[in-house]
Amino acid sequence: MRKKIYISEDSVRKLSESGRELTFFSFFTDMKNFIADLLRDPCKARPSETLTRLFGEKEHLIQKLIDKNVVTRKEKVDEPYNADKKRKESVYHVSYKVPRNGFKDKIRMIYMSVKPENISEATAAGGARMNSTGQFVTRINKDLMRRKIYAPFFNEEEDSDDE
Repeated sequence: MRKKIYISEDSVRKLSESGRELTFFSFFTDMKNFIADLLRDPCKARPSETLTRLFGEKEHLIQKLIDKNVVTRKEKVDEPYNADKKRKESVYHVSYKVPRNGFKDKIRMIYMSVKPENISEATAAGGARMNSTGQFVTRINKDLMRRKIYAPFFNEEEDSDDE
């Protein structure tokens, strides 16, 4: 005997999104759309559901973009004269700009900081994935220090006695 289960379209959409892995392309597309809306009208720009889930509120996302130098914010306060009220009024202007150099790389860095398990695996020689060869991928810290270490693991004199 078959049973039918009826669910709403909203539930189907949530189920399909929950099982879907976040890829760099979908993340990049959502970011580009949000930044385009931000450049057009900062007040009406709304992040997608994916970006809201990852970053929370819109202000947190904008601050992350500013910190990573993806966008720059320009703030200005004007005091134009209002003829109707016969006095000056303060008007706050916010505008955003996108520096073009390294845009995709900056978005990739944000993506890797949000989803580190989605770091693309490089392919080893012979077409084998790195995890199948016992190697792993890790991010490199910019403040890497290299030092010469003197660590004698064995004395050569002791090795000559064994022979």
